Amino acid sequence: MKEPTKPPSPKQPVPRVDGRTLRRNGKTTQFKVSIPEELHIEIKGFAAQRRMKLGELVEQAFAILKQEEAKSAARLPKNSSAN
Repeated sequence: MKEPTKPPSPKQPVPRVDGRTLRRNGKTTQFKVSIPEELHIEIKGFAAQRRMKLGELVEQAFAILKQEEAKSAARLPKNSSAN
C-alpha cells in the first residue's frame, strides 16, 4: 500500500512560474488574498497532493460553489405575496 504524499513543508521554497507559461495558458491576472498561515499551508498541501496549481484549485472550488448555490436556490420555495 502506498503512503499518501505529504504536503510540502512551509519552509521549502516554492518554485517560481515562468511568465511565459502564464501567458501561454492565458492566465496572466494575479489574485492576492490575505488568509491565515494555517489555511495557506493546508491549501498548498491539498493542491500539491493532487499535482494542481493553486489557480486550478481556485477555479475548481469556485465552480463547485456556484453549482452548490444553484442547487440551493432551486430547492428554495418561490416567494409569493400572500397579503
